Amino acid sequence: MVRLSIVQLQRAPAAPSAMPRAPDAVQAALLALASQGEHAGQVAKAASALWGRVDAELSPVFGSAGVAALYRRSLYRARAESPALAEVYDATEYAKGREPLRLLLASLSHDDAVVASRALMRAFCELLIELIGAPLAEQLLKPATDLEPREPREPRISPVRERTP
Repeated sequence: MVRLSIVQLQRAPAAPSAMPRAPDAVQAALLALASQGEHAGQVAKAASALWGRVDAELSPVFGSAGVAALYRRSLYRARAESPALAEVYDATEYAKGREPLRLLLASLSHDDAVVASRALMRAFCELLIELIGAPLAEQLLKPATDLEPREPREPRISPVRERTP
């Protein structure tokens, strides 16, 4: 009989100064978009737009279900910092997309919406870094933080080689 043992590695949390630039760039993009207005509706619109860009950049790598799973896990983690996100976490079990987040952020005060948005994005970036490492996370998130409008990228499709028997 073979015995399988599972070992869980515990990582010490990174010091704030050791955090990579990817979360900072995403946070800066969110704040730049949110600062264009002084009400929670603007924060909700900015957060939804930013999550759309993050989804567009990461879906080719992780698949839409993978990005949705990262998003939902990030909601779970961010609930401690912003308890209002618990509603969105519960709603994402049944609803797809960013609509529950947009509705919640629009219902909060401007300051609370910014805090919730930042908490969620920080949790997402930290989770992504834990999974794939800081350099790759930064590379994948960089296009999402570009605030200049741009043409959508064509998906990169590599040719499939057929096997010959």
